[in-house]
Amino acid sequence: MNVLDFVPMDTNTVPVIVKQPTLVSRKDCINLSTKISVGARDYQISHIVKGVENISSEIDSFFPISLYAAMKENLPLKIEGVLSRRLAENHKIIQLIVNSWWPTYRLIPVDYWALSKKPITENVKRSVGCFFTGGIDSFYSFLKRNSEINRIIICYGLDIRLDNHALREKVSTELKKIANHYNKSIIEVETDVRNFSDDYGDWGHQMHGPALAGIAMLLSKELHKVYIASSNPFGLLEPWGTHPLIDPFWSTDAIEIVHDGCEATRVQKAQFVSQDLFALNAIRVCHENRSNLYNCGICEKCVRSMVNLAITNTLQQCQAFDNPLEYWRIRRIKLDTSLRREWLTNLVAAKKANCDPALVDAIEDCVSGIYYMGIKGWPKRALNLLHKMTLASKTAHS
Repeated sequence: MNVLDFVPMDTNTVPVIVKQPTLVSRKDCINLSTKISVGARDYQISHIVKGVENISSEIDSFFPISLYAAMKENLPLKIEGVLSRRLAENHKIIQLIVNSWWPTYRLIPVDYWALSKKPITENVKRSVGCFFTGGIDSFYSFLKRNSEINRIIICYGLDIRLDNHALREKVSTELKKIANHYNKSIIEVETDVRNFSDDYGDWGHQMHGPALAGIAMLLSKELHKVYIASSNPFGLLEPWGTHPLIDPFWSTDAIEIVHDGCEATRVQKAQFVSQDLFALNAIRVCHENRSNLYNCGICEKCVRSMVNLAITNTLQQCQAFDNPLEYWRIRRIKLDTSLRREWLTNLVAAKKANCDPALVDAIEDCVSGIYYMGIKGWPKRALNLLHKMTLASKTAHS
């Protein structure tokens, strides 16, 4: 039996059903929505797009997230529409990869009404886009491919909640400034896809990849290629929502999806981005946005990014963070296996760059987890507390 010949399910099993999408054009936006049924649960999912003349009305854009949901529930997937020929060929490979990473995502059959014909794209002028958050990863890919990319895609409802209007407005304003500076046009996508995806997987580990792939397919009337910035370099690759093994297999006859940037570590990306002073002061890395701050300077992501910049000796030029880098915060970061590997690369890079010994010491404490070692960590924690109190006293008297 061929490994790609999946075992069919009982015909009495109720499948995950994806309905034919509905497209509604309004004066300033286009809305594509569909209903996905998973057992007794019905979800209405909507993508609202601004900055384009047309979007694809094909069911393809809802296929990636529904595939993952069906795999998670171990149910067949029924597509009530015409599916891309390439997706019909490649979804089994995607399933095999996902199942090998996370065995609770089972191999499932996919049914569809028909396969799409190859789209006629001759004499149709389409652009190259990239998903853009303002982070070091997306800025790196954007700047590296600046001459090729002419449209940036900003998504609301993924890392920015749709009901956080103040933060959304702030982020939108800043990202539009970036687009204007580099003379790029913006495509804005508002989506409630997480109301569905969060029920069937972790956003980082599984679901953000298929969600981005679906949005890229949605834009295939305007774009022929979309870049997704890498999270990890080749040496630190692990199962993750976006990945160079999977992302290319989401490509259709209408659009090419490219995973970009694995050749560089985050420190190397920070070094590259910091060569552009505007970009250095425009980065947005914070996902916690405490008190609706743009870059709080307190969360792990902000601290890690500031450390990346400190290692490259460019942090002092960066004015993007609302709080300064404090070494005691580095020591108190609690790392999982994945983050420990990245912080180890930071430690190696900091030593190689002959950074401030106090910074190197703080990173070593972070990697060793000494703050969480119980009584063994008491002496070091006491010194850290004393240092923090001394800093607070100096600040109060300055």
